[in-house]
Amino acid sequence: MIYLHLSSSSIEAIATKKGLLAKDEKISAVSRKVLSEKPPHQDLLENDQLATTIKELLKSAYPAEIKDNQVSTVLPDNQVIIKRFSLSGKKNTTDEVIEKAKEFLPLDITLYENFYKEINVEDNKEIVFTAIPLSLVLAYSRALKNASLKLTFLSSNAFSIYALIKPLIGNNEKVIYLDINQFLNLVIFDENGPLDTMEKKATPKNINAEIKTLIKKLHEKNNLTANKLIIAGEKSLELSATDLSEESSITVYKMGTLLEELLSGQKITFDTGGVPLMYFDKVLGLINLAKMSDVPNFAVDLKNIKVEELPAPPTTINTSFPPEPAPSPVKMEVEEVPSPEPATSNESMLGQTIVEYRKSGLSAFFANRLVLTGLFAAIFLIIVGSYLLIGQSRQFRLPFLSVPSPTPTVIPTPSVTPSPTIDPNQKRSDVKLQVLNGTDKTGFAKSSAEKLEDLGYREVTIGNADRDDYSKTVIRVKEVGRKYLPLVISDLAKDFDTSTIETLADDSQYDFVIILGQK
Repeated sequence: MIYLHLSSSSIEAIATKKGLLAKDEKISAVSRKVLSEKPPHQDLLENDQLATTIKELLKSAYPAEIKDNQVSTVLPDNQVIIKRFSLSGKKNTTDEVIEKAKEFLPLDITLYENFYKEINVEDNKEIVFTAIPLSLVLAYSRALKNASLKLTFLSSNAFSIYALIKPLIGNNEKVIYLDINQFLNLVIFDENGPLDTMEKKATPKNINAEIKTLIKKLHEKNNLTANKLIIAGEKSLELSATDLSEESSITVYKMGTLLEELLSGQKITFDTGGVPLMYFDKVLGLINLAKMSDVPNFAVDLKNIKVEELPAPPTTINTSFPPEPAPSPVKMEVEEVPSPEPATSNESMLGQTIVEYRKSGLSAFFANRLVLTGLFAAIFLIIVGSYLLIGQSRQFRLPFLSVPSPTPTVIPTPSVTPSPTIDPNQKRSDVKLQVLNGTDKTGFAKSSAEKLEDLGYREVTIGNADRDDYSKTVIRVKEVGRKYLPLVISDLAKDFDTSTIETLADDSQYDFVIILGQK
């Protein structure tokens, strides 16, 4: 997998590889390319220079050329809309989020790829909400495709940094991340994610005074006080964390020091080829982010995005100082996120793994020596038995075995992230549902169907599943009904685990068959 960070001044890349029998994915190569001082994104996208630039970046990687073609990437926050707001609770969550989003989105809501998740903050329900123009998603996808790469994950710097420093954020704490380069790019986080972003052109005369002013503006705008400040970026190398801490009255950390401690604590070998480690903070955060399930992935619905009549991608979205918090449109509701335990030590809080993946079923199988030995023994006995059988019958070839045609079965489709786009123009009355009781609860299908009918579904039939011991709810959907999948998932998410999605035969009379499980 290739992990890319794209910014107006540079591109960073990390490649990882995982062997057949390996438990962990390892960092195999790194690369960094410095761009011009002018924000290049729009020109690069329009002139197809981004594909050429990325090809050069991967070819010059250290210690060897990067040859993978699967890409996860994060973009600058000024290209993304981020918003945090409360719910009244008087309406369906999805409907209320759509209404809120329409209030602050510059363009029509249907022109954005978007995501939201619901959280609890001091007994109130809040929404972490983010979006990006569809045209921008397509532009980056095309640029990567022209470089013979496939975009599988697309998010923003704010969420990437959050995935990296999350263990550093205690309950009710606010942490500021400040990237210091040609621009001062600031993001403030609480334990649930990004709260707000700001950007200001940096001047080299008195950088400490500018940082102090920017933090003051942030405090006034959001009526809050930050507990920690993490500085990163090229210009941070020239600053003293102690001096800045005294001037801003906030405990200041340098990202390079934090990353060194993080990698050392996890015994991760990461040779950058002489490039300062801090330049790879967003890429390392991206590796964590891409493994999380409740974060925005704007590349999930690429194949469903219609190209026609989309406006050209903007160069930036929120570049004013201080910019209004970039809002974001609506994705499916996610489980409420519990607050992490308070951090106990600033020096040892970055315990979240950077490169660690669950062992695949195949890896686990081959890692078991007993099973492996038995497998080879079985193969040996089959070969010997076949040889003896042929020898005894004096035949030197075996006839083809007659194998009955397999019965078609539904093929599970893995759910990448809980963040599908909901089209506000879709009508529940256009969807045909069958609700089957897969539990031993009497009347479960009927009561669930009534809830769906109350939401506006008109064609809902009920029945019993093939068995009554389903542990999880299964949602089966026809290909023609997939455009309604985000809507159906959103309506079921409060009461059921909606992570299991399977394909429904095209000749089914229903658009969806929902097998109710214990959860």
